[in-house]
This record gives sequence, structure tokens and C-alpha cells, in this order.
Amino acid sequence: MKDGQADIIQRVADKTQQLGVLYHASMVQNRQLTEQVQQLKKQLQEKNEELHELKQTYNNLKFARHIEFTSKDVHDTRLMVNKMVREIDHCIALINR
Repeated sequence: MKDGQADIIQRVADKTQQLGVLYHASMVQNRQLTEQVQQLKKQLQEKNEELHELKQTYNNLKFARHIEFTSKDVHDTRLMVNKMVREIDHCIALINR
């Protein structure tokens, strides 16, 4: 019976040792995964900041293009009004002759 108890004790010791090895391996894996999660969070934050900057740049360009078109339209309108005023002045000059 003592041999049976010794075998049981040995199996419990072996299992305990295996559990210790598995525990250590899982702790190492957990630490690696935690580091990976932190790196991914950092990358996500950087990408979110980059996205925000790109959106801001896009909005600025869109606004600048709108102003550019508006300024061009104003310039074209001024040229057209100036041409009309010259034509009116010319017509008035012809009438006054």
C-alpha cells in the first residue's frame, strides 16, 4: 500500500510541477499579449491623431478652394461690371454728341 501511496504522491508532484510550468508559460504569454495590446492602443491613438489632422487639412483645403472659386467669381463679376460700365459710358458719350 505504501508503493501505491508513493505513486500517488509522485503523480501529484508531477502534476503540480506541470501546473507550475503551464502557469509560468501562461504568465509569459499574458505579459506578451498585454504589451501587444499596449502597442496596438498606441498605434490606434497615433492613427486617430493622423486621421484628425488629415480631416482638418481636408477641411482647410475645401474651404480654401471655396474661397478661391468665390474670389474668381467676384473677379469675373467685377470685370463684367466694368465692361458694362464702359459700354454705358460709351453709349452716353454717343448720345451727347
